[in-house]
Amino acid sequence: MIMLQRKKRACIYYALSSIIYLKIMPEILEGLFVFMQNIRRATKKHRTVLLVVVIILAIGLVGSFAISGMSGQRGMGSGMMGNDWTLDMQIAAYLRHIATLEAEPQEYANYLSIARSYMELSSLYAEKYSLAIDELPVLDPPELDEDGNEIPLDEERQAARAIAEAELEAAQTAAEAWYDYCKNSAGWAEHYYQLALDNLPEGINNAAIADIKFDQAKARDIQGDVEGTIAFVEEAHALVPDNVNYLLALATLEKARYNTEGALLRYEQASAIYPDNAGFLANQATLHGELGNYEQARELFLRARELDPLNYEIAYSHANFLFWQESYEAGFAELTAYRDSLPENHPNIEKADEGIEYFQMILDWLGGMNIDEDEDEDEEAPKTEGEDADAGDDDTADAEDDDAAE
Repeated sequence: MIMLQRKKRACIYYALSSIIYLKIMPEILEGLFVFMQNIRRATKKHRTVLLVVVIILAIGLVGSFAISGMSGQRGMGSGMMGNDWTLDMQIAAYLRHIATLEAEPQEYANYLSIARSYMELSSLYAEKYSLAIDELPVLDPPELDEDGNEIPLDEERQAARAIAEAELEAAQTAAEAWYDYCKNSAGWAEHYYQLALDNLPEGINNAAIADIKFDQAKARDIQGDVEGTIAFVEEAHALVPDNVNYLLALATLEKARYNTEGALLRYEQASAIYPDNAGFLANQATLHGELGNYEQARELFLRARELDPLNYEIAYSHANFLFWQESYEAGFAELTAYRDSLPENHPNIEKADEGIEYFQMILDWLGGMNIDEDEDEDEEAPKTEGEDADAGDDDTADAEDDDAAE
């Protein structure tokens, strides 16, 4: 946002400079021409003085344009957060930008700008947190003897271990501080979104209000409040009932709180808007399977496969469903048939081969169980990946004609 605003100001500056230059320069040149004619009529002493004055004025004019141009370029460049900008520099820039906005007259547009800046700041803090977690020191595992018992450390190594543990604790505390900054920034974003809603301009439509409500939901989600997030999304959905993005968000949130029936309802509502969306149908099928409605799940999977036969996520979810029903060979056959249906050089071939290899491993293990149950009775069977066709959740209002589950 800062970059775009400064680029815009720089463009306006150069446009106005060009207009002024083209408008004024002819008149300046004409005046200089008359001035030079007068110099020719002056005495030699006067001509020398006047020429010195002209040179000084010319140098000053050129210098002023050069300095103005440099300052304009410098201002624009400071807002261009490219690869040479560290996270700390970007965070500092956003903090300065927010302070500037908070000092300006407080009204709807300004509140929105502050809220969005806080959301950007929150994402930067989240990135700092992620990097801090990745850089946490790793403690050496304890040494074990032949019997698997931990070997006691001598005093020197105990002291070194204590120092390493203290360093790890300090690094974890520092990382958690970035996470707290992330949540706090999201909290301020939610606050300013609410101020924008409290100061709506006349004539604003429900879609724009719903977008702000949805942004509030994102801010609340960062703070870890699932119930509050759902409440904001439901308010947005009430304002624009045919926006499937809100329904898909609600489905995801319901699954996050293990409300399978609630998630299924949202996907059914989305399918009512886009009945031929294969991703919505596949997600319904997966949820019906979890609820034990196997016949409904089977019918929905078949319909989704017909609508989008080349979609790997749907084919894999269908195969997984068959495994849940202990139709192991049927699940393997489903994925194999999908692989055989793919055109040559299709991008999903590699994923299909990996899925087939995984299912083959399970079949081989099950075959070993059937041959010698006593030998393998303590062995734990590998679990199939619980993939559902969640890629369909990303479908937007144009979901009728996209791939439905990418």
